[in-house]
Amino acid sequence: MIQYYSRYLDDRALSRRWLDPRLRTVRVADIQAYLLRKGWKPVVPDRPYVLVFQEPTVSEEGPLYQFVPDTEQRRDYVARIYELLAALGEIEDRYAGDVLTDILHQSSESVPANGPGMPLSIEPTPK
Repeated sequence: MIQYYSRYLDDRALSRRWLDPRLRTVRVADIQAYLLRKGWKPVVPDRPYVLVFQEPTVSEEGPLYQFVPDTEQRRDYVARIYELLAALGEIEDRYAGDVLTDILHQSSESVPANGPGMPLSIEPTPK
């Protein structure tokens, strides 16, 4: 006979407790500035709605890329930032939350000279 019951948390409640609320405060310009500071290179996007950055180190398999949403206005923005921060954490061998902290604490002076959200000088993707 079942005697004890635990509190049920649906997926929404779980994500509210696990996902850092600061994810909603990250701006595209903040991510661009962080990646540029870390040596990433912007390249011409090969798909819509993203900015593409080439990793600073190239493996034997060739360069790898990360995708940054082109605007904070898309419905899936927080999910894409969550994935991006996890990838950056893996690449940098750090916790994603620490990467997020660095992005949010970087100086506003590190925003590209052409302004937040403005296209950067983009190098063509190597063929």
